[in-house]
Amino acid sequence: MVSETRCSQILRGARGERAYDVDLIIECLLRISQFMMDMEEVQEIDINPFTVFHRGGVAVDVKIYLSSILSEPRGPKSVIQ
Repeated sequence: MVSETRCSQILRGARGERAYDVDLIIECLLRISQFMMDMEEVQEIDINPFTVFHRGGVAVDVKIYLSSILSEPRGPKSVIQ
């Protein structure tokens, strides 16, 4: 899937540049897909931008939209009890 995008040549290292971390992109896509399958209340995930480096990457801003199947609002859970 990644190799079919218009930017795949750049990701592989065009014009003598080093390749970017394509394995990380693939791993993130697979994990997000699995997360969406596992969490039925998640309707949409917006990651913009996702910056990939030659080694590693970072999701700068992420929004997760929940469907209306939730009957009660869920607040943050405290990790300290």
